[in-house]
Amino acid sequence: MAFKGKVVLITGAGSGIGAAAAKAFSRLSAGLALVDKNENGLKKTLEQCEKADQDHLIIVADLSKSSEVLSVVPRTLAHFGRIDVLVNCAGIMSEEKMTDEDVSANFDAVIGINLRTPVILTNKATPYLIETRGSIVNISSIRSTRPCDKRSMYCVSKAGLEMFTKCVALDLADRGVRANSIHPGVVRTNIQFSYNPEATPDAHYAASSKKFPFGVTEPEEVAQLVVFLASSETARTITGAAYYIDGGQSLMETRSLAGKF
Repeated sequence: MAFKGKVVLITGAGSGIGAAAAKAFSRLSAGLALVDKNENGLKKTLEQCEKADQDHLIIVADLSKSSEVLSVVPRTLAHFGRIDVLVNCAGIMSEEKMTDEDVSANFDAVIGINLRTPVILTNKATPYLIETRGSIVNISSIRSTRPCDKRSMYCVSKAGLEMFTKCVALDLADRGVRANSIHPGVVRTNIQFSYNPEATPDAHYAASSKKFPFGVTEPEEVAQLVVFLASSETARTITGAAYYIDGGQSLMETRSLAGKF
């Protein structure tokens, strides 16, 4: 797979899967537009990506704000003049119950980052992806099809992202643009602990590793799948697909549920 001369736009590139994807594309000589609200995280990612012959751009943007979302594609084009791959990776998670007094704030925040932002960025990037016959990779979740206690808004946002991906794939197929989604299970990132300062990630991952046949997924493993789907060499005929990468988590949940009836 060669990405030399191509430009990859990645949101959520300051940590986790987004940062891992940036490093994976960098190793393949891609130019990178890296987006995150965490400037220090972006700088750290950039340091791990930089090579003498590569040109990268960091865009510090709060994707919960429409004006900053709308600035991403123009800033990328101003620097590179093209977009070949869009990776919508930025995401947040919340905790809520329907017995809570008001869940509207969580709904607006989670849907805003996890679904609205990918929709807007895809829309704005589409004319340039058509020019390059590019591709879109959206990071969804196994929660797009599997409900989770106290995660209603997250599940809804990821289900919406999966269907959006399929619709985009259909809409742009005759224009040469592919779109696919990736559905991780438990990945060694901090997304699910960002709203809970008392959480203990190490204990969570240790317990999860024992539950799933192939353990917890590493960000770098998801990144390799992102690169595979983004490449017109390895995934030329793949579009509208949903790829699960969860260490067998969804299978174990199915078996656990079946045992209750």
